[in-house]
Amino acid sequence: MKRKIRFYILNIILFIVILGVAAFLFIYMCCGVKTREYEGSTIYTDEELSDLLFTEKYDDNVVSSWFMSLFRPKKGIPFVEKVTITPTSLTSLKVTIQEKERYGVVQMSDTEFDYFDSAYKVVECSDHYIAGTPLFMLSSLDKEAKAGEALPTGSANKKIMGVVIKETSDRGIAYDNTVINGDGTIVMHIGGVEIRFGKENTDIVFEKAG
Repeated sequence: MKRKIRFYILNIILFIVILGVAAFLFIYMCCGVKTREYEGSTIYTDEELSDLLFTEKYDDNVVSSWFMSLFRPKKGIPFVEKVTITPTSLTSLKVTIQEKERYGVVQMSDTEFDYFDSAYKVVECSDHYIAGTPLFMLSSLDKEAKAGEALPTGSANKKIMGVVIKETSDRGIAYDNTVINGDGTIVMHIGGVEIRFGKENTDIVFEKAG
């Protein structure tokens, strides 16, 4: 009786091993990545995303790329909050990009751009400007901006930025940048035109820039 039980157990183990080897060979030989479909990115091209995201050997296989993404999510890509990888066939993957919110950006120099979300938390510090993001120039910040921390400027500046973003968005106005000076004056640049607001936001002057 014991021999029969041992025989059955050995056969079951052998069957599982054979099945596992067969599954591995199938996945290895038939599930190589041929195409990746990207969606959700407004910053990177498909080629740039491929170079940034898929750098490991296991990324060449649909099953292993998807499986590893569950335990080792793709991180560290500038302006990207989350990457979701979904198999769509034996040889295809769908890559969904969730970008960080870019409510606005403060430019402190030619190579310093501090992006913030609608809660005025810094989401990214970058050396370049992304077109379409509401751009502000301040005379200074209270301290160095750091990703993950509150934008280091006063509530008055934040209120001004919020009003500018809302009003221009609601009216479909595209502008180049808004300068918020330390004395409370505001200068908005639209094409070759400057729109100046005084401290009390009552004296508005239109004139050609330069």
